[in-house]
Amino acid sequence: MKIVRTVKELSKVVENYKKLKKQIGFVPTMGSIHDGHIKLVKDSIVENDLTVCSIFVNPIQFNNLEDLENYPREEKTDFIKLRKVFCDVVFVPDEAEIYPEDFKKIKFRFSNALSILEGEKRPGHFNGVLNVVKLLFEFIKPDRAYFGEKDYQQLWIISKFKTRFNIPTEIKSVVTVRSKNGLALSSRNKRMNSKQIIIAQAVYKALTDLRKKVKFYFNQKNKNKIEKNLLKKIKLESVGNAISSNSLKIEYFEIVDVENFNIVDTLFLEKKYRVLIAVYVGKIRLIDNISI
Repeated sequence: MKIVRTVKELSKVVENYKKLKKQIGFVPTMGSIHDGHIKLVKDSIVENDLTVCSIFVNPIQFNNLEDLENYPREEKTDFIKLRKVFCDVVFVPDEAEIYPEDFKKIKFRFSNALSILEGEKRPGHFNGVLNVVKLLFEFIKPDRAYFGEKDYQQLWIISKFKTRFNIPTEIKSVVTVRSKNGLALSSRNKRMNSKQIIIAQAVYKALTDLRKKVKFYFNQKNKNKIEKNLLKKIKLESVGNAISSNSLKIEYFEIVDVENFNIVDTLFLEKKYRVLIAVYVGKIRLIDNISI
């Protein structure tokens, strides 16, 4: 496994593979590698000749300085995990390498998804994500880039970003990796104690409970539409059944149309939706989602 820290070094590796018309896969991460990241890397290795994994804690996507400062940084451990699965290249730049003094941040406005849910609760977050993804795509020129469904809103936005700006990279969606108790794997999970991990299991329970109720009304009740008042009742029941601890605070619990990412209050049988949730377990913020 080759570790590179500069764009110049990275460009040499990439150019050599491009000359040979080899396929390049890219897995962007902020480090603190877990099995969710490893799944992305493994998928890339299967589908490409060269897999590049980046580790960069991107400061411009954090609107909370404390969150940035507390984000886990485990470079040596990350290298061990990536080497075990035969990742080819790890790109580990510092902030100055990504954002030189003449860097000018782009303000993206191509979708309403940039400013709702995560975009509303974390102002500027997705602009920070898109700026760094744009740069990394320019450095690596990947044939495919791998993103987890755990950050579904991010995945949706990057897919639209690709289309809107005619980016040749194929965006690959990878299913969320979960622990046995259903908790979506996240670097932030490492900050929770054993009691908080038990509390956090309620997040997935709320999501799956809502999905079961929706399927029941569509299938058992033979309906092709769930009206606003009924959907509100289902959401309240799902949250109430799953989340009874005062240690867990819900920030949002919403359903979006996957075609346009609009928040909906009525469901139609023929359409596809995603339910997304954000909660605080103590001071630790978690997000999750599932299809319904």
